[in-house]
Amino acid sequence: MGIILLTGVPGTGKSTIGSLLAKRFRCEIIEVGRFARERRLTLGWDEERESEILDIERVKRELRRELNNQGEKICVVVSLYPDLVPLDFVDKVVVLRCDPAILADRLKNRGYSKKKLIENIEAEIIDFCGVEARKVFPEDTIFEIDVSTLSPQMVVEKILAIVSEERFPKQAINWRNGPIVLQQIRREDP
Repeated sequence: MGIILLTGVPGTGKSTIGSLLAKRFRCEIIEVGRFARERRLTLGWDEERESEILDIERVKRELRRELNNQGEKICVVVSLYPDLVPLDFVDKVVVLRCDPAILADRLKNRGYSKKKLIENIEAEIIDFCGVEARKVFPEDTIFEIDVSTLSPQMVVEKILAIVSEERFPKQAINWRNGPIVLQQIRREDP
């Protein structure tokens, strides 16, 4: 077993679930955003998107170097952008998905601006992370989990079933309520 890649939009539980998985496997966790900040692999701040600008090529290069140093150990990698993680290291990709209404509440509690909230809800509705993962990784390595009503421990158990290659039903997650949630957010005061 090599790398378990966790991806999903902000608020889906990547960091929490990644930490629990790392403890379970007694392995290291690499959170790509933190990794990039700690190694000064950023180019600055994007005011419009309210986020750091990663130096993509340097992040990929440094991440490859770090993963090479891991050897054959199991490792959990957490990234909003799955395409930053080298294909040849990844065994399983788990896309964490969350109902837009629940996700909106989580992101509001984090203090996200209305603009950033809408951007992330839209990303969830169109399955941005899953689409990006499918551009890089084979379909049989990608699994989606609806985390909307699950505890982090329940999600970890589902991931363990995926890793142990138990039968895990592939599901297509479609948020039919997504457009309604976006309309409600757009109507709210800023």
